[in-house]
Amino acid sequence: MENGPKKDALFKGLWVAEKTPALLAKELPVLSLDFSTLNLEEGGQELKKSLHKALKKIAVTKNLSVDEDEPLPNFVTSLVSGLAQKTKENKVIILIDEVKKPFF
Repeated sequence: MENGPKKDALFKGLWVAEKTPALLAKELPVLSLDFSTLNLEEGGQELKKSLHKALKKIAVTKNLSVDEDEPLPNFVTSLVSGLAQKTKENKVIILIDEVKKPFF
C-alpha cells in the first residue's frame, strides 16, 4: 500500500503506528480484514466461506493468481506469499480489525 492518508488512517491509534513507525514508512502490502463485514452469525462453515470470499476479493484487487479452490489455510498462505513477493522486503502487514460482536 502506498504511504499517505489512507494508510495512515488504517493504523491511526494502533500500537504498531506508535512503536514501529519505520515499518509503516515502508510501502509494504497491507492485508486488511474487517471481520464486521463477514458473516459471523452462523459461525463455522459460513464464517470460513465468508472469510474465503473476502480474501479472494483481495487477491483479485491485488492482481494475484491464486487457486481459488484451495482450502482456506492454503489460500491464506498463497495470498500472503504472493503479496510478499511483490516487495523487495518480502514482507506483508496483516491488519485484522477487532470484532465488535460475538461470532455466534
